[in-house]
Amino acid sequence: MQLYEFDSFRFDARTKLLLQDGREIPLSKQTGDLLSLFVEGPGQVLLKEELVSCVWSGTSVEDNSLTFAIHQLRAALGRRKDGRSYIETLPKRGYRFVAAVNKIESEQVSSSAPVPRIQEPAGEERRELGPESVPKAQPHFLPTRRLVGFVLVGAIVLLGLAVGVFEFRLRSNPRLTVASYLQLTSDGHDKGGVLLTDGARIYFQERVSTGLQLASVAVQGGPTGTLPVSMQGTTIFDISPFRSEVLAARTSSNNDPDVWLMPLLGGPPRRVGALKADSATWSHDRTRIASILGTGLFISASDGTGTRKIATISEGASWLRWSPDEKTLRFSRAEYRNGEMQQTLWQINVDGTSLHQLLVGWNNPPRECCGTWTPDGRFYVFKSTRNGHTSLWAISGRATLSESDGSAPFLLSSSLIDFHDPAISSDGKQIFATGVQNRGELVSYNSELRDFVKFLGGISATWVIFAKSGQSVAYTDYPNLTIWHAKADGTEKTQITFSPLEVDGFSWSPDEKWFAIRARNPGGVWRIYLIPSQGGQPEPIMPGENEQGIPTWSADSARLCFGDVPAVFGKPSGTEMIHIYDLSTHKFSDLPGSHGLWTSRWSPDGRYIAALTIEGQKLELFDFSTNAWRSTNAAHVNNPNWTSDSRFIYYDTQANERTLQRLRISDGRVEQLANLRDYPSLAAWWSGLSPKNEPLLLRNLGSTEIYSLALEYK
Repeated sequence: MQLYEFDSFRFDARTKLLLQDGREIPLSKQTGDLLSLFVEGPGQVLLKEELVSCVWSGTSVEDNSLTFAIHQLRAALGRRKDGRSYIETLPKRGYRFVAAVNKIESEQVSSSAPVPRIQEPAGEERRELGPESVPKAQPHFLPTRRLVGFVLVGAIVLLGLAVGVFEFRLRSNPRLTVASYLQLTSDGHDKGGVLLTDGARIYFQERVSTGLQLASVAVQGGPTGTLPVSMQGTTIFDISPFRSEVLAARTSSNNDPDVWLMPLLGGPPRRVGALKADSATWSHDRTRIASILGTGLFISASDGTGTRKIATISEGASWLRWSPDEKTLRFSRAEYRNGEMQQTLWQINVDGTSLHQLLVGWNNPPRECCGTWTPDGRFYVFKSTRNGHTSLWAISGRATLSESDGSAPFLLSSSLIDFHDPAISSDGKQIFATGVQNRGELVSYNSELRDFVKFLGGISATWVIFAKSGQSVAYTDYPNLTIWHAKADGTEKTQITFSPLEVDGFSWSPDEKWFAIRARNPGGVWRIYLIPSQGGQPEPIMPGENEQGIPTWSADSARLCFGDVPAVFGKPSGTEMIHIYDLSTHKFSDLPGSHGLWTSRWSPDGRYIAALTIEGQKLELFDFSTNAWRSTNAAHVNNPNWTSDSRFIYYDTQANERTLQRLRISDGRVEQLANLRDYPSLAAWWSGLSPKNEPLLLRNLGSTEIYSLALEYK
């Protein structure tokens, strides 16, 4: 037995069983092997090559396999009490396990349980007994046959108790595991939303060049088929218990989400009474429909009549599901908080009582969504995002999903693929999910070719910024969100920031000495930090927990400009404005007339500050020569970037049709450069401008496909 203890953990290196305060923490084979190496050499630097060789045993693996396995292990262990990670990254070398580890020897294990001692009579002197001093059996002792009988009865009783306890533990702690993964589709189109199955095929929505379409694939995999159903303004919710119709909402002329039935076997769709819903689901016996509209939770008859409101809930609710016994409903809620979209799971009884959030405090920030029960109700499967990776988790279906319940979610999917939106087959033997693999390639837009070409060797990077001298480049590595510094051709790169710090965006001072970054630790607030351009410790520019926008430098490198971030995107509270921070005096001032503006960008010549209206994302210009603002014709702007000569602002749009455009400062003329609809493989992340003022984008080389995960019940 090879047992190790550190902090509140106990780890068996032989079986790869990890316990925290007595609870099992699931590990994949690779993460278990990594933890074995770390606990056997705490404090020692383990080279990357050594780790890959030991864990993958000479098998050829991708470069990011070790990085991902380390990421998974860090997620499993969480953070120490001082906020530090258990695993330290040593740039260009390897990793080190920083916690103190105690190895428990076999003798300690065997003697760890207390041995009962016979209490000796008081007042008698203790003495050693030889064979001759053992007393003879006395007449009042039980006869041997009766003694044996009592012993046998006692043994049977104890055995029965042990079996009962074992059976109780099995029943109270059921287990579900994924036995295998199978990719079902391979058409390369983006997929998302609810997955539905009729037992033979899986139905899903996917985006093609002409818009959304309803597609399907056999549960065993194969070619993708499309259904002749218009998906314009349509959202699918559920499939009928008879597997012949889809419950969906279509946006009406007055923008109401009218509920419709869409036959899968042909025929016109038909309205479900006067029912309107943002989310809806059938009961298992198809006699009722539960629905959400705004802040109301309703139950109706299956034809849409008899609608009654059972509860008032918060905005942003979706993914409504009945429990198999039809006594409770669970749903997901999305809320923009601390600069990101947070997701939570909620439960309510069908009579409208006991509305409460599930898994409070389990994941910080909460990012749990889209749960569903297995048909027998034994398990509840949902997705959770931790440290940038989305996996499928499960918990006992009868658990209350609260800390006092004593049960805890356990990891189902362990893969380099992010899994979303689980659906479970009617026999409970498969999970169908959307699998996402994130890979990017940096490209530049060539105006002569009117096409995108590789840039800097096609690295996976965003926020690409060239130094004013043109000798160096800095960028954010995707998806790790760390800053790297390199020569202008991308060689001799050096990592500047390190996980777990996540960088959302940054700017480089014109004197090339500092990076001003917008960053946070997981679960924290996005704030502005200063860090030397050659590396060092990030330092916040101000205390507090208010979210701050991406900073931008003045031409003399003496001041920073940034905007407040609204609590809800597109909805100003009336307090947001643009601020200027003086690095020498450490004082803040407000830019005149900047109420309701954010996303500020200082022109390289120092004359202008560009900013966006929170509502409508319209670009405004503040001219320091006139100390006044002027409006422009640029609207739906995503991320503005000044050219090095301050003559143009390049930007991509956030409208339904994404485009690349530029604004000429002299006369306000807007020119469209490219329609990104023609480049469906391009990701949404804007990446800046090249030294030649060529727009840089991150091409999405990843995939979004449908997978089947075979289940085993234990």
